[in-house]
Amino acid sequence: MTMIKILVGALAIKQYDAMIKLVKPVLKEYKDAEAGRSSGVVMSERRSKKTNELKKTIKNISAITILVFAIASAYCNSWMQD
Repeated sequence: MTMIKILVGALAIKQYDAMIKLVKPVLKEYKDAEAGRSSGVVMSERRSKKTNELKKTIKNISAITILVFAIASAYCNSWMQD
C-alpha cells in the first residue's frame, strides 16, 4: 500500500512540474506587461502545441492514477475478505 501511495505521489509531482513549466513563463509575461516593464504580451510563438502536450500528459497521468487506484482497490478487497 505504501508503494501505491509513493507512486501516486510521484505522478502528482510530475503533473505539477509539467503545469508549472508551461504556465510560469506566460504568467511572467503578463505580470511584466501589467507592471509596465514590457510593451505588452508578445504573441510570437504558438503555445497551443505546448498546451495540447500538457493536456495529453495530464490525461495520461490521471488515467494511470485511476488504474492504480482500481488495482489497489481490487487487491485490498480480496485481502480484506480472506
